[in-house]
Amino acid sequence: PDTLWLAAITELPTEASTGATITEPTDPAYARVEIDNSAAGTFWSPASLGVKSNAEGLFFLDAESRWESTLWAGLCDDADIGEGNLIMWGEWTREFVVDTGQYLFFRPGDLALNAMAPIQREPVTEL
Repeated sequence: PDTLWLAAITELPTEASTGATITEPTDPAYARVEIDNSAAGTFWSPASLGVKSNAEGLFFLDAESRWESTLWAGLCDDADIGEGNLIMWGEWTREFVVDTGQYLFFRPGDLALNAMAPIQREPVTEL
């Protein structure tokens, strides 16, 4: 799809998981983050050895309430929580919690994709 949405996932997905069945933060400020996945888009850097990484930073909005432990990321084809397909998902390298007033930020190069799943190096939470 030309547009994808990055989801933070709080419970382990399975191969049968969809964008409608994954568990995402219940914070009212939480929203999936839009990614331009089109051929003309500039979000992804050119692939190298079958891996693409983000050429641009991206962040989730400031948390209004604490997010539970988040260990996984998913790419969905729908912006709406509880909707769409889960295109791919993967585990981050560490568990983290986003507290009220913090946000999750990915610097350029932090999010990498291969044909199997997203590979995330260190997610950064900012105050």
